[in-house]
Amino acid sequence: MEDADGTGRGSATNLPNVPMFEPQQQQQQQQQQRQVLLKEISQRKQLLDEPPSPTTVSSGFESCESLQQFSSAREAEIDEMVDYIKEVIERSSNCKPEEMSSKLKVHEVILTILLNSTYGDKTKDLRRILAFCDENGRETSGECRHFKTLDTETMGLLWKKIKGNKKATYDTFARAMRVRREKSKGYFDYLDTGKRSKKRIYRFGEKTMADMDRMKRTLRQVSEPRECCY
Repeated sequence: MEDADGTGRGSATNLPNVPMFEPQQQQQQQQQQRQVLLKEISQRKQLLDEPPSPTTVSSGFESCESLQQFSSAREAEIDEMVDYIKEVIERSSNCKPEEMSSKLKVHEVILTILLNSTYGDKTKDLRRILAFCDENGRETSGECRHFKTLDTETMGLLWKKIKGNKKATYDTFARAMRVRREKSKGYFDYLDTGKRSKKRIYRFGEKTMADMDRMKRTLRQVSEPRECCY
């Protein structure tokens, strides 16, 4: 059958527009893809097998060294706080150093921390660990019956060092207050919580409020410059 032009060939417009690939071109493309894939695998393997560069090792050592320095500085800071708190309580209660861990009273530790910024040695920074507050947890400018914990981590570390108990944490400190409240009436009172949460807010009892003046006097004495004899 002839076409309109009499050539006997089909019109180009009647052929579907399908791209034709020679088998050789397909093989070349597949080979190129395999080469790229093998190159990527080789590069990844080289990275895994290659030892770390001196720069990477140096950075690792510097990071570890910085972390150790920070840890040492933090421990020294806590030790200094603990020594000061113990000194205040020893002078306040005439307690010997070797008797501290057994005879130490938790409310005296709390009062020392709360009152130091006003009456004690200002170089011993015990601020922002505990704070006086109202019954709803709002911080107050003066002394009152309620207080709250601001820094549970530091308070836990202080209590661990003061008690000489390596396993002590902030929860151990909080439990010491609860035990004191149960076994020795007058040092800590129950909170009137109602339906509101009172997490980490505590209330002093009458005996602790009475001891506040004694702790203030001791803090003033400890903070006074000591005379040197030549």
